[in-house]
This record gives sequence, structure tokens and C-alpha cells, in this order.
Amino acid sequence: RFQLLDNALRYIQSQEEVGQEMRVAVEVEPTMDSQGKVSGVAIQVADNGKGFDPEELSKVFHRGFRGKASANGDIEGSGLGLAITQSFIEQMGGRVLVSNIPEDDEPKGRGGARVVIRLPRA
Repeated sequence: RFQLLDNALRYIQSQEEVGQEMRVAVEVEPTMDSQGKVSGVAIQVADNGKGFDPEELSKVFHRGFRGKASANGDIEGSGLGLAITQSFIEQMGGRVLVSNIPEDDEPKGRGGARVVIRLPRA
């Protein structure tokens, strides 16, 4: 299964509010080098949930880290998914980036979380 999509679905479902449309979007697009040639691929998983806690953003790749949103036990997981994903992607020469989506960048004005994987061309 695709770890990032699984995370987005689990966390967004835990934050569901009555009458709110919950969305998870996956985009895949080529990345270009300075000469306009395809140099790799970017895979983005974004949702319109609450996003990452800003104080915890720098810790999301630490093995075993589980944020406040999962501390009460409502969200299953070991805290290893993003750490393993990052390790695997870096072994292939790629990078994993995480960020919050500003509320004004999201059509429903909710903000959310974004994880981008950048992989070089093989």
C-alpha cells in the first residue's frame, strides 16, 4: 500500500467534521532540469484536513514519532511510516518534503497537509 495515501486517509477521517467535504489528492508530474529535459518525477499527496502541528513538523520523519493528533489512540500506527518512506526514497536518490497548505491556497479555505516525493530519473 502507498504509505502517504494511507496516512492522509487515516488522519483526515479522524478529523471529519459534519458537513465538511474531505479530500485527498494525488498528483504525479515530471520534473525538469535547467535544459528543459525530464529529470525525474514529483509525487504529491495533499489533503484538506487540519495539517501538521507546526511545532511537530520538523519531527515527522523521526522513527516512532506520533503527533498530538494520534496521541489519544484514535489513529492507529507505529510512527514508522514516514521514517521508512524517507529512508527508502533517499536510498533511491530522492527527497521527501512535508508542509502545511495555507488556508487561502485550498479551495474550501481549510488548509491541510502536503507531502511531496521527488525522485530522479533512473
